[in-house]
Amino acid sequence: MCATAKLPTPPTHWRINSVGIEVKTSMTHIRYDIIPQGGGWSIAMGGAVGPPYLELAQAVRDTEHVAALLAETGDAVDIVVWRGGEPHLHERMEPTGRRRGG
Repeated sequence: MCATAKLPTPPTHWRINSVGIEVKTSMTHIRYDIIPQGGGWSIAMGGAVGPPYLELAQAVRDTEHVAALLAETGDAVDIVVWRGGEPHLHERMEPTGRRRGG
């Protein structure tokens, strides 16, 4: 699973800074890969791979839960499922809440 999926560039957004000037900022963009491993499905992120789930639906459910929490704090999150050695974008969660520190 060394290949990297070519997904769209992380989104950017515009915000008004403290002196009223509109500035372009890049959002934190996090990617979770759900990969087949050990007869099940593991969640991988940033080079770390978790223990396998027996069913894909369980891995997706837990990943979606964490991704929703991250979106609430201002992060964009991609969930990518690997099937047949190919990455497939399962879901993209856009930020839904106030950005941390902003």
